[in-house]
Amino acid sequence: MRRALIFGASGQIGQPLLARLRRDGWAVTALTRAAPPGGDAGTVWLQGGFESMPPLPERVDALISAGPLDAFARWYADAAIVAPRVIAFGSTSVETKQDSADAAERDVAGRLREGEAGVFSS
Repeated sequence: MRRALIFGASGQIGQPLLARLRRDGWAVTALTRAAPPGGDAGTVWLQGGFESMPPLPERVDALISAGPLDAFARWYADAAIVAPRVIAFGSTSVETKQDSADAAERDVAGRLREGEAGVFSS
């Protein structure tokens, strides 16, 4: 059975992704900052975040980040997990907010761009 680890599994992207992986027969370890929801026998829910990471599997077939890209990139740079496939969702804000009049939006765009670069370099 293929195994996946999903960060942000209870969010807007993570929920349908988790459902699809389970429907396709994947065993999933799902990480969420909130209290873990109920699940089926093929889903192991862990509560935590990048600052308070619970013990994770040593190896998965797919490592998926559907949460904050900058935090994932910092964690992934030093992670010992073995994953031949890494998928990290980004945001169009990298492009759409880089020239914003709002300094906070420019900061978001910069953090996202750094996160993307960090994932690619790891």
